[in-house]
Amino acid sequence: MVTGWHQSQLVGIFPAGITCCADDLHKFASLTFFTRISAMDKTERAMRKEEQERHDSETMKCEAAFRIRNSTPEDIDIIMPIYDRARKFMSEHGNPGQWTCGYPSRDLILSEIEASHSFICEDMDGNVAGTFCFIIGEDPTYSLIENGRWLSDRQYGTIHRLASAGTAKGVADACIGWCWQKIHNLRADTHADNTVMQAILDHSGFRRCGTIYTDDGSPRIAYQKIR
Repeated sequence: MVTGWHQSQLVGIFPAGITCCADDLHKFASLTFFTRISAMDKTERAMRKEEQERHDSETMKCEAAFRIRNSTPEDIDIIMPIYDRARKFMSEHGNPGQWTCGYPSRDLILSEIEASHSFICEDMDGNVAGTFCFIIGEDPTYSLIENGRWLSDRQYGTIHRLASAGTAKGVADACIGWCWQKIHNLRADTHADNTVMQAILDHSGFRRCGTIYTDDGSPRIAYQKIR
């Protein structure tokens, strides 16, 4: 039997007078099938590469409009209202359950500032346009992943708590692009209801990898971007 093919489909493929056994037909069908799959894979890779190059070009333009620096303790009174705005925005756009009970807290952000994990995104006039946390190294919440797997186990950087002040466009692209320049292996996660962040990560070349769980046991969609 020729799997996936009917023998009548192969009539006329071989020159008249040549006799082919079932094994020959099976090998031919298998070769044709895998050739088709290979061609589809090449097309998909080419399209993905073209999309990534287009996004990289857009990101370079965004990076030219902003600069990233380490947050300082003096920035805390600017950072916290940005997170207040982010919680309100998420609640009004179908995602009321991600940052609850005042998360992230002032103490958490101050601890991340002290650890040099908190960053500010400024426009060229020095106005704060966004903030995020970025850590290169193992993230304990990523040690377990379900419904999939990570693309790579090499050293990676994790983007957390990315938020915009809402005063400029392209903040997320600029922040993610800056992180990408630091290390070409990025991870992130977001709530299932946070369709805005999901769209940002998809557009930035991240791929969905499965489900991870935060410290309180809440599920999150896991993302990774590698070169």
